[in-house]
Amino acid sequence: MNEQIILLRNSISNFHVLFLEYKSGIGIISEREIEPLGLFFDQNEWKFVAFAD
Repeated sequence: MNEQIILLRNSISNFHVLFLEYKSGIGIISEREIEPLGLFFDQNEWKFVAFAD
């Protein structure tokens, strides 16, 4: 299991807030503070659910 998945699993279990940086479809980089709520594997991909303020 890779480091990002382990980090998300630990964050969910311990109720930790994460800071996420991502690039939109038009190339704009944004930052978010997220509270991971769940992580699951579906159709050969890892997916997670989180609350973002």
